[in-house]
Amino acid sequence: MAPYFVAEVGVESGCEIPQTLVMAATLKKKKKPRRNFHQRRNISYQTFQPNAEDRLTCEIRQPPPATSTTPASPLWLRMLFGLVSNTGVRCAVYFIGVNALWLLGDHVSQYQAQVYIAMPKNAVNEYFVKLGWLWTMVAVIPFSLAAAITHKGVVTGTAQSLLRAAMTTGVWFGVTTLFDRVKSHTEGKFDFSGHCFLLVWANMVLAEESKAYLMWDDCRMLLLDSLSVLETDLSLHRLFVCLRWLTPPMRVMLVLQTCLSLLWDVMLTSTALFFHTWPEKVTAVAVALFAWIIVYRSLFTLSIFGVPRQLGQETWEKITAYADNRRQRQPKL
Repeated sequence: MAPYFVAEVGVESGCEIPQTLVMAATLKKKKKPRRNFHQRRNISYQTFQPNAEDRLTCEIRQPPPATSTTPASPLWLRMLFGLVSNTGVRCAVYFIGVNALWLLGDHVSQYQAQVYIAMPKNAVNEYFVKLGWLWTMVAVIPFSLAAAITHKGVVTGTAQSLLRAAMTTGVWFGVTTLFDRVKSHTEGKFDFSGHCFLLVWANMVLAEESKAYLMWDDCRMLLLDSLSVLETDLSLHRLFVCLRWLTPPMRVMLVLQTCLSLLWDVMLTSTALFFHTWPEKVTAVAVALFAWIIVYRSLFTLSIFGVPRQLGQETWEKITAYADNRRQRQPKL
């Protein structure tokens, strides 16, 4: 109040008013505009309490995990998955192992009668190996269908899964038919080991199809942390429901696939030790591995077949793209 009093006294007395007092009086008269209650409340909320869309964006923008099961999956599941899905290691072990077992077979052939699984009429051979492809498809098709429907939708996922099953079945049927014709043409002098081909081919199919579980738990946990925004996108809501309710059956089927794969490995060891000649076994294994390279490393890389090992990554990218789109549409402050 002092500047105003000095200014009024100066005017009445006719004295010259100092410039500093005039400036002080002018500054004092200017008042900052006051925001109303609603404006203050909105600014406080936007500054210190980010909404659900902001939280979703912050969570999703984390770098995606590597193409393997991550700590989001239980330890025992990661161990099983690593055991069954390493196709590169399997390819080398099968080819080298069959050659090594053939060399060892000359020294253990006298023990064949004492090994149950080495007997031609054992129950495992009669009810499992001779129906090996049927058991393989029983383990693969439900697992593949559940994963494909979750990531791709009912129509597209079902079509891609059944198409892959039909292609792999066609390879098995065509090669075994060719082996039978070669045996008939040579009058039994050269008999390809159908068991070696079947067991190696079935295990490679099991290993490739099990990769549909890659990043399954990561996508589930990501959506579980963002429940508040799922209602705005029906496809993400359906994805979350599938990931949540199909996780226990998927894990059970993955365990069954691992057990079946171990059984095929045991029977392959028995066949390589006690049955067929070296060229018959090595040729059959080489044909199975060559078919795996052509089918899964070349043909099934096309998007029409739905590559199992890429399903999880594609879903992660879909969620990320959705979050980016929501963030771009948010009004800027």
